[in-house]
Amino acid sequence: MNQTTRSSRTGVRHLASRQVIALSAQFLIGMAIALIGQPSQTTGTAHTVSEVLLGLHILVAAGLIAGAAQIIRFTRGSDRQRRLAYGGAAAIALTIAAGVLTVITQNNWLSYAMAAGFITALLTYVNLLVQATSSAGRSQEAPAATVLPEAASITTPGRRAQEGPGAKNCASGLGG
Repeated sequence: MNQTTRSSRTGVRHLASRQVIALSAQFLIGMAIALIGQPSQTTGTAHTVSEVLLGLHILVAAGLIAGAAQIIRFTRGSDRQRRLAYGGAAAIALTIAAGVLTVITQNNWLSYAMAAGFITALLTYVNLLVQATSSAGRSQEAPAATVLPEAASITTPGRRAQEGPGAKNCASGLGG
C-alpha cells in the first residue's frame, strides 16, 4: 500500500470520528433547544440562551457540511467508503433542510424528520469509521503476517536441536 492510500485511510478515520463527535454535540444542543424552547417561544434569559444555542446549532451544522465534503474528498480508495461518505453527506443535507423548515414552520413532523436524519447520519459515519479502522488494521497487519518458508523451518524445536552444539545429546533427551 502506498503512502497516499494510508494517509487517505487515516484521514477518513479521523474525519469520520470528528463527524460522530459533532453529530453527538449537535444532538445535545438540539435537545437543549427543544427543552428551553425556540427563540420565538421564549422571553428573558431563556430567550437569550435559546438564541445562543440556536446559533451554536447552526455553527455545528456548517462544520458537519464541511466535514462531509472533506470525507468525500478522502474516500478515493474504496467504493464502499465513498458510498458511505455520499450517504452521510446526503443525510446531513436533508437533516439540515428539515431543521431549517422546522424553525420556519414550527411543524413537529419536520422535527421528527430531523431526528431520523440525525440517526441515519450517525449510523452512516459510525459505519464509515469502523470500515476505515478495519481497513487500516488489515493493511498494517499484512506485512507482519508474512512468514518466509525457510524462517518457519528454522524455528521448529527439532531443527534447532539438530543444528546446535551437543545436538546428539539434545535429540536423545540427555541435555546439552
